[in-house]
Amino acid sequence: MRVTKLLIITYLFIWPLWAVGQGNTMIEVKSKHSVRETVTKLKETIESKGLNLFAVIDHAAAADKSGLDLRPTTLVIFGNPKVGTLLMQADQKMGIELPLKFLIRETEAGGTVISYKDPETYLRDYDLAERAEVIANVRKALAGLSSAASQ
Repeated sequence: MRVTKLLIITYLFIWPLWAVGQGNTMIEVKSKHSVRETVTKLKETIESKGLNLFAVIDHAAAADKSGLDLRPTTLVIFGNPKVGTLLMQADQKMGIELPLKFLIRETEAGGTVISYKDPETYLRDYDLAERAEVIANVRKALAGLSSAASQ
């Protein structure tokens, strides 16, 4: 009876922690700046690192043109083809994830958040075991870029 209770208690406490970890694919970094300022800093940081800035999409401006309201929300698309190609050589389906993206948005409370997909999920979703070191470097780079733009 004690073993059964222990198993149930363990399940009730451990399962939610594991499940949250499995579904948590977004990393969010709070910025000290407005969306506009954060986007500007992010673009400057991306370019200063020699990365390609492919596009900046202002979702709020597009919504406004359609007669709709949306809090400031901007998508920044960027990358390094040398790194992206390594990942696509291992699993060409990675092309759906690339180039990399940051979403900078104003929260309901009025703060600014930089969101991006955790690259660790690529190891789970694609055949990239042989590129685990590349994924770790991408993760570190995204953390550095978002940190620089948010401070």
